[in-house]
Amino acid sequence: MSPRIAGGSFISKAPTTSQYYLDLKQDADYDAQIEKRAEAIVYALMQATGMVNDHLVSCPRHAELTSLAESFERHGAK
Repeated sequence: MSPRIAGGSFISKAPTTSQYYLDLKQDADYDAQIEKRAEAIVYALMQATGMVNDHLVSCPRHAELTSLAESFERHGAK
């Protein structure tokens, strides 16, 4: 993994240009992995807090969560 400092800046300690470009590629790959994981983490948080109800309509939890969401809306919490 390529070197990083606080704030996400890239600092290369590569002795050659070929190693420098390899470090840059690894850095870009690392950023792509973090971005992909961040999307999953945010979606999981939305599921856990009830912002997303992705249960199948046939699932008993779907009806429970829909009812709960409607009760919040009736009481002004949106």
